[in-house]
Amino acid sequence: MVSTVESLEQLELLTDGFKGLFLIGFFGEFSRISREALPVFESFCDKNPEVRVFQVDVAQTKDIHKKYGVYDVPMVISVEDNNVRHMLPGLQTVSAYQGMINHPESASEPKDGKKEKPKQVDVYTTSSCSWCVRVKDYFNKQGVRFKEINVENNPDAAQLMVRKTGQRGVPQISINGAWVVGFDKPKINALLGISGN
Repeated sequence: MVSTVESLEQLELLTDGFKGLFLIGFFGEFSRISREALPVFESFCDKNPEVRVFQVDVAQTKDIHKKYGVYDVPMVISVEDNNVRHMLPGLQTVSAYQGMINHPESASEPKDGKKEKPKQVDVYTTSSCSWCVRVKDYFNKQGVRFKEINVENNPDAAQLMVRKTGQRGVPQISINGAWVVGFDKPKINALLGISGN
């Protein structure tokens, strides 16, 4: 069940000092997309009553979004032990939110006992890109941690993307510095070392 929180202090109390895994949905009545996204988020909450989920109305609550670097709505973040794991902006699907609560292994355990460092995955997107949503859904289903960079709000990132690939279209994905233009699943799987389907 989703709880509406009105202050950072209240969130800290409800999470026993920001411990464990929880999701926060940031919404605002002033945003059309936010109004459309809220029922999807609530549907996810109804289907996952065991998950700690909190909702923030950014018109009423002024401190939580600053703590977690959220400056656009709608935005849903997953937080584990006070560290942001995922940020999903815009209108999403229930399955995208579902992917945020999976507990993927952050590193595989080779025979020598040394943990492999997780791959750095950056997904360059825009708010209106349907293929971007598909890429994010795929990563969430595969348990791949990623950072989303919306190039509409970040001209430096847009320039970097064009400089690296010569392409302006999105999605574009950087996996440990190797670039993939579009949702090229075989190339993505090869770079990540997964056999996703």
